[in-house]
Amino acid sequence: MILVQLRDVPVMDGFICLSHTCSLHAEKFHEIYNFAFAWAREKGQKSLALETAIGMWQLLFAERSWPLIDYWCQFLQVRHNKAISRDTWAQLLEFVKTIDPQLTNYDEEGAWPYLIDEFVDYLKENGLA
Repeated sequence: MILVQLRDVPVMDGFICLSHTCSLHAEKFHEIYNFAFAWAREKGQKSLALETAIGMWQLLFAERSWPLIDYWCQFLQVRHNKAISRDTWAQLLEFVKTIDPQLTNYDEEGAWPYLIDEFVDYLKENGLA
């Protein structure tokens, strides 16, 4: 697991406790997830450094049990290796909530961001889905 550099340990402790407590409440999790992007971003930056985004996703989805999280992180490190935009951050949560882990309801003609389409291709190319 990649460690996120903590700026304020008490805030992070509260964040972890809150995310764990709210793991069964989708609306609260959505709020925490959106907050995490702004909180983890470097001051003055519009996007989130890739390593930071991966660390945050591993933390956030640990309790949500998204079976594809490790593949997503591997894909990003191998194929993307760039900062993560707010749009990609937000759309990943929609993907996780909407598309089943076997991708049976994934529509190739759907309006997913290019990076998510590339992720699905990566899974299929590597026999992971």
